Amino acid sequence: MSMLIGKTKMIPIDIWYVWPKRQKDLLCNQLAIITGIVWTYPLTKISLRQMLSGQSVKKVTFYTFHEGVFLLYRGVLPQIIQRCTSITATYIVHQNVNMTFREYPKNVAKIYSGLLLGTIDSLLMPFERVQVILADKGYNHTYKNTRHCFQQLVTQHGFKELYRGLGLVYFRNILGSIIFISLLLEKEKILRQEQKMREPPVVMSATRILLDSLQGTIVSIILHPLNVLRVYLHKQVGERHMHTHIAFQKVYRENGLYFFWSGLYVNLIRSWTSWVLIASSNELYKQIYAHYR
Repeated sequence: MSMLIGKTKMIPIDIWYVWPKRQKDLLCNQLAIITGIVWTYPLTKISLRQMLSGQSVKKVTFYTFHEGVFLLYRGVLPQIIQRCTSITATYIVHQNVNMTFREYPKNVAKIYSGLLLGTIDSLLMPFERVQVILADKGYNHTYKNTRHCFQQLVTQHGFKELYRGLGLVYFRNILGSIIFISLLLEKEKILRQEQKMREPPVVMSATRILLDSLQGTIVSIILHPLNVLRVYLHKQVGERHMHTHIAFQKVYRENGLYFFWSGLYVNLIRSWTSWVLIASSNELYKQIYAHYR
């Protein structure tokens, strides 16, 4: 792959190309992401706890809501920071990579963008790590909040503790980014065709929402087993770092293959609901922005 990229001259990412021209899109997108995360976080927490314990939806839901509203939203801040940064990076890279498609092969650009986005997302991994720890009820009395969790992990176990399971996360991020960019391009192709057919705005918005939710669902299904393994690694604190293949063998031996699909049902509902909320609120925020601009 390095030879392939080496032979192909790529245009460097330029954030200043995106910001002046796409200020409205980025701002509305960020607000929409926060809206989607806040409304669906209870489902996120239930799914995470299923990944942690393998218990039924009914039992996990009961104990999660029984803890109260304050603990229910414990861990939402790291997800907001991680997701907003990640989606913004995806948007910026996608806008710039699009400029190379006229001159270079699309597959090369997809690989290039996937590697870049995977690297950026992996740098944000500590936020995912802290979110899992704060979602685990076993740490409810150990870590007070996001700041305290970061502080204690670094002070007691070193900076390396924040990047436990980095190899697995890096692979998942690259794979997810390539799939996401590929689906994004197909979605835009469909939307352009509908635009040429001069479909009503309502139909265009409905199509965009449907495609966004479908895109999120496909990515969630493909990456779910990797996320279960990631959660298993991220819940460990202070223990000896474990290689991915050893972690996989241990989880499989102790819980069986079915465990890798724990929380999938709730995660699919969360993913679909989240993308519908993000797409809908994004359209709403754009209208509000245009009105007060």
